[in-house]
Amino acid sequence: RDAKVANDALAEIIAAHPTRFGGLAALPLQDPKAAVREAERAIRELGMGGFLVNGHTNGQYLDEPQFRQVWAALEDLGAAIYLHPTPAPA
Repeated sequence: RDAKVANDALAEIIAAHPTRFGGLAALPLQDPKAAVREAERAIRELGMGGFLVNGHTNGQYLDEPQFRQVWAALEDLGAAIYLHPTPAPA
């Protein structure tokens, strides 16, 4: 839900100033199925160009099997990904 709220707020700002701003949406990677749904919505309905993704989510690294569906969806959508480096969990 937080990603959806953040993405909606960002989309409103972009819509108000479309010649000045673009945006990268957030994804709820703690729930990969929800992340796929939000990715599709962010691209198709909000017009986002891509996504900001942290280097891990709750100690789960991006190459773990549960995230494969997310990466496949982003590839199908032709989405750009900004990988934000984050320190490894302790």
